[in-house]
Amino acid sequence: MRRIFTSVGNSVNRSVCRSRRLLTVLSLEGVVVAVGTFGLINPAVAQTLNPCAGINDILFRNGKILTVDEDDSVATSLRIRGNTIVAVGDVAGEPGLCTQVIDLLGRTVIPGFIDHHNHWLGRATRPGHHVAELDTAFSIAEVLSLLQKKSEQLSAFDPNTPGEEITADDFLTSIGGFDTAQFAEGRLPTSDELDSIDHPVFLSLQFDGPSQTNSAGKRYFEARGITVGPADVVATPLPVANGVAGPVTLADGEIAQGTGTATLAARGALNSEHDFDAKKRGTVETMVWSVSLGLTTNMDQSGGSRAFEPYLALFNEGKVITRLRIAVGAPDAAVAGMPDRVEPPELAVPKLAVVARNAFPNFGNDMVRIQQVAENVVVMGDVFGRVPIPSNYDEAARVIAKYGWSYQQHSIPVEEVRNYLTIWEEINNEYPIGDLRWSLTHLFDIGTDELDRLDALGAGAALESHKYTTHVPEYVNGAPPYRTAFEHAVHAGAGSDGGNVTTINPWTSLYFMTTGKNTRGDQVLSNDEEDGETVTRRQALRMYTIDSAWFSFDDERLGSLEPGKLADLAVLSDDFDSVADADLRSVKSVLTVVDGRIVYSDSSLIACRDADADGVWYPAERDDLCVVN
Repeated sequence: MRRIFTSVGNSVNRSVCRSRRLLTVLSLEGVVVAVGTFGLINPAVAQTLNPCAGINDILFRNGKILTVDEDDSVATSLRIRGNTIVAVGDVAGEPGLCTQVIDLLGRTVIPGFIDHHNHWLGRATRPGHHVAELDTAFSIAEVLSLLQKKSEQLSAFDPNTPGEEITADDFLTSIGGFDTAQFAEGRLPTSDELDSIDHPVFLSLQFDGPSQTNSAGKRYFEARGITVGPADVVATPLPVANGVAGPVTLADGEIAQGTGTATLAARGALNSEHDFDAKKRGTVETMVWSVSLGLTTNMDQSGGSRAFEPYLALFNEGKVITRLRIAVGAPDAAVAGMPDRVEPPELAVPKLAVVARNAFPNFGNDMVRIQQVAENVVVMGDVFGRVPIPSNYDEAARVIAKYGWSYQQHSIPVEEVRNYLTIWEEINNEYPIGDLRWSLTHLFDIGTDELDRLDALGAGAALESHKYTTHVPEYVNGAPPYRTAFEHAVHAGAGSDGGNVTTINPWTSLYFMTTGKNTRGDQVLSNDEEDGETVTRRQALRMYTIDSAWFSFDDERLGSLEPGKLADLAVLSDDFDSVADADLRSVKSVLTVVDGRIVYSDSSLIACRDADADGVWYPAERDDLCVVN
């Protein structure tokens, strides 16, 4: 049986009337009838008994609502009907019979964050039980506390289980998105420290290590032929990595010292046992983590992978609570020599042409949509721009323009930026790209001249916070010129590129954008008032919301809190303007709304019935609603 508050389009409508718990809806041989306390009655009677059925009317009051409209207006009230914002400010009106009134008690409200470039799907489908929260742990003790908390939520694990019988689903994992420099100890936990956790543990940095496990994890990996320290091995680094080949000594529980193929073998073993249902579970957990941060829309750059399938399965079940913009691609990834790459490279363009002709740009709806072509369209020799652009790149980019696709291109050194722009300008003469919202992404040392050229093409500058971590090689010069781009006429937005090198957490990005400091506290971006590249918090918020909405053609529907826009918002744990810099990274959402529907509450503002032991509630099923206790 389904409750009477049914889904319409992508929004779930609900009533706040106390009588809403009286009725449910039953579909019987194509006839919808109401089932109440006294038996079967017809829909007209059901509507009479519950006049609020099918109505979603939420009035937020007494808040500090940062609208991010053209005037950066701040309001105290906001009203949602259905999935749309209908009023902001004094015109929000008085509550009616079916209005849910939420007293914000002075809390800050912001538009839902929009990350214009990340690898969210890869994070969502990590093997084992992934612990994303390590991105805001600042000591080994905090790491162990987070792991133990997750362990206690799982089925009991026998620490004496033989390695052959341990499965990926027994593991706690955290793969990419954090940095040992953020920990006071400046290292990963040791095997002995991880043995305090009641499950196998696998922690791994960046694309391919270093990695660390505990005693139970060691038995698992060794049973699958993977060397775990203590041992003397010969390291084999990958083209994307910065490791040095040669003999190394692994400490107890280490799988790779530096970077190399050993970590990918360990990840591969876990991935091979990570089935579809487990990927769906991980996707749900990642959605909940995202909305707990106020991150409501992700532009994923997974390209040729099939990581979107669990999300789509959940979408068809009515269980998604974040928006997704999917990028398509022909190659499975970017760097020659890496596992699962397109080989030989000359196959990339023909495969891309097949995708470009037969897929549909902008196909989908406001929740999930095929959006653009992913960031690498031919097989690159190096992700850091140390080798020339492949000779078949211009052919690939021409295919994208010919078939009318939006597109982001990975680009780091300014010389690489200039080469891409020259090719784009030539293509634009044959296939105009001004309406396709092409963009270059990463852009560590782009200058005003290059921004001028992007603007002339109608293209955008997508800036991300890689250098918040210490993983970016020293030979990569510069850092994202946030202030220069914000003050320029070009379309410029902020994102994370999170998933492997850095975290998807928007609050660490805002910390980096506004302070210029990395995980170690080094001043990476100048914060000089005259010529620095940091921005104010309000500017950073704009870049992470309405400015990033431009890249996915969502700026008319999302990104600001204005009448007529879809209702995506987050109520914050701390005052956005006054929270200390050091605490900005730890800000959370206490209540998140997506498409007009409450999708997350931590009970500190409103307590939803059926919340978990920590007070957290989210809609686990299609028709679940936050019923306030």
